Amino acid sequence: MGSCRVSPKHGQTRSQREYRQNVQNCLLIVKFSSRNCLPAPSPWSKEVRRRRYVSPASSSGNVAESEGPSPSSESAAWRPPLKLIALCGMVLTFGVANRVLYRMALVPMQDYIFFLAQLQNVHYLVVYFGILFFRFRSGAVTASMISINKIPLIMIGACEGISQLLFMISSAHLPGLLLPIINQSYLVWNLLFATVLLGARFNTTQILGCCLIMAGVAVAAVSPSKILCLISSVWQTSRVKNLVASSIGGVGPELAPSAEAVTTAAAAALAESAESVAPLVDPVYVVACVLCFAFPALASTIKEKLFVDARKQLGRSLDIFVVNSFGSLFQFLFVLLLLPLMLSVNHIPLEGLPSYLSEGARCFQGLPPSASGPACDGAPMLPLLYVAANLLFNISMLTLLKSVGTVTTTITGSCLVPLTIIAFMLPLPYLEPAPLQTNIISGCLLLLAGLFIYNFGHLLRPAGSSTSGGASSSPQPLARSNPESQDELPHP
Repeated sequence: MGSCRVSPKHGQTRSQREYRQNVQNCLLIVKFSSRNCLPAPSPWSKEVRRRRYVSPASSSGNVAESEGPSPSSESAAWRPPLKLIALCGMVLTFGVANRVLYRMALVPMQDYIFFLAQLQNVHYLVVYFGILFFRFRSGAVTASMISINKIPLIMIGACEGISQLLFMISSAHLPGLLLPIINQSYLVWNLLFATVLLGARFNTTQILGCCLIMAGVAVAAVSPSKILCLISSVWQTSRVKNLVASSIGGVGPELAPSAEAVTTAAAAALAESAESVAPLVDPVYVVACVLCFAFPALASTIKEKLFVDARKQLGRSLDIFVVNSFGSLFQFLFVLLLLPLMLSVNHIPLEGLPSYLSEGARCFQGLPPSASGPACDGAPMLPLLYVAANLLFNISMLTLLKSVGTVTTTITGSCLVPLTIIAFMLPLPYLEPAPLQTNIISGCLLLLAGLFIYNFGHLLRPAGSSTSGGASSSPQPLARSNPESQDELPHP
């Protein structure tokens, strides 16, 4: 460089010295090219954040080794990225809009709920495959993505179809007060499947946080006094029936019908005093309702595992519309297979299905379902708004599942219950505003406490309680369980 000269070595000619210098220059070029000749990366760069990130639960169940600062210092300085916060906000916004618009759409179509559900499945196929076609034309979706193994997608469709059938059967024989409580078993199933199928590990504070979240949602949805009234009604009704039935054996045959009539009257009086919730809850339907929430939890876990396996197989992240499109297709096929059972549960005869669909289509258009009936006020605007909100909610939920995993997505979805109750208190068209009750405030406080303990409970533990080797044995808060979308949502 310029006037910089190298002192000649003894016994080397000028040409030999120039050749040696050229070789050294080539070696230096190769050396710095392997390092890209770039300056040291910023501590907030994407690659450095990815190396610092500790994978909470990979598909093999192993915890990745972390680089940089210790886990305790990293967790203290951890902040959720703005993109993740925005995605959670979209899920909550579309989720509340989905539930509110569903209640509003039932105003004109309250007699055609089954028609609305099947119309929603058809919209899934049209919209998802339409978006998939345009993304394939643009190159965002490759042929290798479309040709992935379809067995997990078939399992997803089967789980969704069976879940619909079980919920129709069980919800028709259970009091409405029990459904929000049984619904909390969905989070329990998610924790179980994430542990078994994904190898995720949860510490005590995270399990405690999940329990508080479930309790908060249940308290916000149902008043504890009504639950106690229901339990008292079930217990007293069962007790009276057993006592009177046992006394029938000592009564003559001519008085047996009168004794049974007394039993029925006493049970009805007890049920009426308990706000007519139900004279008796059949545990078979309770078990069926609990199982119906296991299938969508299993479907969510299969989706998460599918994203992990596709990342390893394809070398890039799998597009969510591949999962949405084929999952909806197989769900529609399984619904067709289970159609006779679904029609029986909804009290629709198979020979009357064409007339039912015709009346539902007329109501969807805002026309009178029959010649002498009134018009369906609010259609088709309200049903179409509900279908659009449901599509956006499902897309945002699957994007969040791909980013943070099934357990954190379920916890985020649990926040929809108190938010939806608060939304129903507002003056909405076609709906009466709901009154503010104290159990809603108590449920929200429990829910916030559970969210705080689940996400930041590791900060409350002593510094020496972490596992050896610098890697946490439990999932990081708000971290994802499958590492393929760290490119989209890296953790600082």
